[in-house]
Amino acid sequence: MTNSLTRNNNNCWTKTNSTFSEILKGFSLLLFAVMAFYTGQAGIEPPSNDLCADALPIACGQSIVGSTVGATPDALNNTSDDAPAVWFSLIGTGTDLELSLCNAATDYDTQLDVYTGECGNISLVVENDDTEYPEELCSGLTFTSELGESYLIVVHGFPGLFSPLPPSGNYEFTLTCDAPQGCMDDSACNYDPTAQIDDESCFYAEYGYDCEGDCLSV
Repeated sequence: MTNSLTRNNNNCWTKTNSTFSEILKGFSLLLFAVMAFYTGQAGIEPPSNDLCADALPIACGQSIVGSTVGATPDALNNTSDDAPAVWFSLIGTGTDLELSLCNAATDYDTQLDVYTGECGNISLVVENDDTEYPEELCSGLTFTSELGESYLIVVHGFPGLFSPLPPSGNYEFTLTCDAPQGCMDDSACNYDPTAQIDDESCFYAEYGYDCEGDCLSV
């Protein structure tokens, strides 16, 4: 801590705490940087899944790379109302679903929400800000889904002034499902009606033959 001399209204020298002024200066610079960040996003074309109505489907085993830069901030909860957000949708499998933004392409302070309902009338199921704060500022969660239930997923960020990472940026979003896998094409020889994830194992009978290799009568 250091002190400096300044003149007061009585033309006398007084001591002031320069540490306090340095803190104020630092805070002002940080606030300016945050304002510049949001101003810089003006005019940027929003992502295709910027709005709830344009939620992008994500399937089991899929990985989607994208960006929240230029997206609309959605007032969803108290911790991320000012952060740009993009939307995804998925159908419940009746099993555990693992959603993660903790992947190589993610470069900002993320937040992840799961909702049920329809756009304009949604209910929060589960959310996650950081998987391991402060070491990991990425988001990930696992929840037990209901079979056939429609879910809306929001990928956004944490707009905290003191976060070392920005509240928007690039993300890599993955969905991992604990669900039975198999051939889902009912015209294939090995069709599995219990499968919920297509493992690309389908095989088909040759023309003029059945799945057992027997010749079909014309």
